[in-house]
Amino acid sequence: MAWKGVKIDVRGGAPQKVCDLPTLAVGGAWNRDDVIIVGTPNRGLMRCPASGGPASVVTQPDPSRGESGYVLPSFLPDGRHFLYLSVSRSAPEMTGVYVRALDAKPEEPTSHRILTTGFGATYVPDAAPGIGRLLFVRDATLFAQPFDAGRLQPSGDAVPVAGPVGSFLDWAFISASTNGVLVFRGPDEDRQLTWFDRGGKILGPASEPGRYSGLTLGPSETRAVVVKQADQATADQDLWAMELSQSRSSRLTFDSRLEESPVWSHDGRRVFFTGTGTAGSLFEQSLSGTDPAQLLLQNEEHKIPTSASSDGRFLLYTSVGQEATRRDLWVLTLKGDRKPFPFLRREHNQEQGQFSPDGRWVAYVSDESGRDEVLVRPFTAGAAGADQSSAVSKGGGTAPRWRGDGKELFYLAANGTITSVAFATDRGVVIGAPRALFQVPGVDTAWAVTRDGERFLLAVPAGHATPSPFSVVFNWQAAVKR
Repeated sequence: MAWKGVKIDVRGGAPQKVCDLPTLAVGGAWNRDDVIIVGTPNRGLMRCPASGGPASVVTQPDPSRGESGYVLPSFLPDGRHFLYLSVSRSAPEMTGVYVRALDAKPEEPTSHRILTTGFGATYVPDAAPGIGRLLFVRDATLFAQPFDAGRLQPSGDAVPVAGPVGSFLDWAFISASTNGVLVFRGPDEDRQLTWFDRGGKILGPASEPGRYSGLTLGPSETRAVVVKQADQATADQDLWAMELSQSRSSRLTFDSRLEESPVWSHDGRRVFFTGTGTAGSLFEQSLSGTDPAQLLLQNEEHKIPTSASSDGRFLLYTSVGQEATRRDLWVLTLKGDRKPFPFLRREHNQEQGQFSPDGRWVAYVSDESGRDEVLVRPFTAGAAGADQSSAVSKGGGTAPRWRGDGKELFYLAANGTITSVAFATDRGVVIGAPRALFQVPGVDTAWAVTRDGERFLLAVPAGHATPSPFSVVFNWQAAVKR
């Protein structure tokens, strides 16, 4: 399996496996009877015995209701009922917090919604038995609402407690204990696309500040496509095209999917991306903006596009599977039958593949050594290659990028420094010693370099480089009126 649930004794010791999971876990809860429930983005809620054993399905999303996933569960005091966030990408108005019994049969329909919110909720007991409050976030504000745990319904009005509260997709940055301690963090700082030279000197901004994550530079080097998170009550993010010389942007995608990981095509006419809702599928979107996105590949595995070959024949992507190999490098043919084939499948994780400009090599990241390192290996079209990989980074590396002539390879070192190595193949594989160029605090792993290797486009914090601090509130319940 690709994912494992583990537990760690707070007094110390090695992690202990609890169960195997078929996909990524998003939130979890542990009751007094040693039952653990975890949420997943596409498989529903899974139950794991704390003593160890196979995971079983508690309940699954109903596609006929537009449900995408069940995440962020939280047990109520009786240990039999729990809250969870039901996410609907196609019908955001149906997203909200629901309550369900642990012993309900998996096929029983979802019970009633108790909160309309795009983020998970937590129940905190009060001094009176069976009475407590639900903590939840709406419009970046943390609210507390009285909740009758016996009747399983709210028993009063919601009142604001704190804010602003940050979030990432469906997860709000809050945590509360049962003894009156509350911790929350504000929104992440906006980022700004900025040009740097090889010495780390700022050449100028390339965009207005925004909530950017993904980044791909177009062949003309005057345009980029970014992922921009929307400011609204439920999770949403879209692709935007940026005119870098004018700091001007236009939206490319408009549907309910969560678009991410854009990759520009070789001819500059379209971008490839992952569209999530359940498992991530591969799409392509015309840059003209007149046609809807076209589905390229869909299956149960999550797929992350990383590089398109310069001849337009292949798309390299990371496949997040359910087998022991976990993350693998695959290739989708873009002409003819468009069949995928594995490029590198082995134990540990292989990801972030980048075609060399001549298409003969692939630079990628593997954690086979115990930490992320950048390696290269020859590219074999149509089948997994048997050649050995050669190490590029030393002491940790990620996010490789090629110079336009293929004679230099850049990557981010473990401390975030942009690092350069010389690369040549005239006498076999010849890789130079890593050379540090410059470091930018808070840089994102989505970045780009121009073909001549002289300018670097980075998404950096728009203001100070330090993240939002954690705020701790003691005895917050005393200040909340019923």
